[in-house]
Parts: sequence; C-alpha cells; structure tokens
Amino acid sequence: MGIFSKLFGRKDAESNAPGWRVGGTEDFMTLIRVYYQAVMATNFGLHDLRMLPDLRVFKQTLKVPTVNNRIGPGEKKKCRTMMNELYGMPESFFDEIDSSVKRNCRKVNDVQFSRTITPNEHLLPTC
Repeated sequence: MGIFSKLFGRKDAESNAPGWRVGGTEDFMTLIRVYYQAVMATNFGLHDLRMLPDLRVFKQTLKVPTVNNRIGPGEKKKCRTMMNELYGMPESFFDEIDSSVKRNCRKVNDVQFSRTITPNEHLLPTC
C-alpha cells in the first residue's frame, strides 16, 4: 500500500507544481480563436454554431448567455474579461481586432492568419 500511496501522492503533487497553471499558451490560442469567431459572428450575422466550432464549445462549456438573440456579443465580452484577467491584455488589442475585421473583411473566408500568435505578440488578420 505504501508504494501506491507514494505513486498517487507524487502524481497529485506534480499537477499542483508551480510550473503547471491554467493560462498556458494553448488556452491563450483557444481564447484568441474564440474571440475572432465571436467577432465574425457579430459582424457577419452568423447564426449557425456549426460554422464556429471553438465558439460553440466555449459557449456550452462556460454557459455564456445569448445577448439580444444574437451569437457573438456575449461571447466576445466573456472572452475579453477572461483574457484581461488571465493575461492582462489591454482593451486596445481587442479594439484593433474589431476595427481590422470590420474594415478589411467582407466575407468569413477573408479572415486569414499569416502565422501563430503568442501571448506577447499582437497579430491582426490579413484580409
């Protein structure tokens, strides 16, 4: 029994280690994708959640309510607050994304990314 308790105790200690945390790079990338999909849903008037897989999972997992019978505004606000809390992202980052998508993208397929976004970089879509 001592062997099993040591193994299981060690596994629990590893998951609570200071190197393991909630706001990693994968979470950051997911939140960025959710935010872009929420912006697209808001600007293009999308109603079908099947077109926005990350947004659908985000909405169902966190139980984000629909605002004014539209998909996008509630998810956008929730994603903004989460990124501000976890990563300290400034409001200007989100305003740049909103204005860039609104100004340059006319169709859903116009939103493209040239490379991967990291938490320290601010990358706007190329339309």
